[in-house]
Amino acid sequence: MRDLSISGFWPGASLFAGRALTGRLLQVGCRTVAAIGWLLFTYYGLRGLALLFLPQAFDPTTHRLSLFAVFYGLDWIATVPPTVALTAKIFGRRNVGLMFGWVIAAHQVGAAAIAYLAGFIRSMDGRYDHAFILSGMACIITAFGVLLIGRGAGENAIQPLAEALK
Repeated sequence: MRDLSISGFWPGASLFAGRALTGRLLQVGCRTVAAIGWLLFTYYGLRGLALLFLPQAFDPTTHRLSLFAVFYGLDWIATVPPTVALTAKIFGRRNVGLMFGWVIAAHQVGAAAIAYLAGFIRSMDGRYDHAFILSGMACIITAFGVLLIGRGAGENAIQPLAEALK
């Protein structure tokens, strides 16, 4: 029988499981900005811890890389539904498409910058370990930053922003 540990089955299954669990959590309990924030805090925090673990996962005598792939896969796509829900809560259902488009655009700019930085670190250091650690720390900082979303901003501050970006 073929080894399915890293070939795509288990990471793919964990992607599906993470997305299904997130959808269920959003249906039954995470309906406020604070609850969605805590859900995203958990996901980004776990993602950060997984990235901090990644440099130790490349030992070929262990199954650590497979464990990383499954664990990381659990929250990879799982952050999208709560981010959309949070966007809808803050900017209103009428503006969710436009505002989530801006979220994705900002995400892509950040992804390009961190990919460039990782390549630069690899060129200077000869390894990706420091890039993984930097990314893990950025996820943990982001996890705490998510808890601040929606605090102190009233309807008067947010709706004009959504209207201005149309």
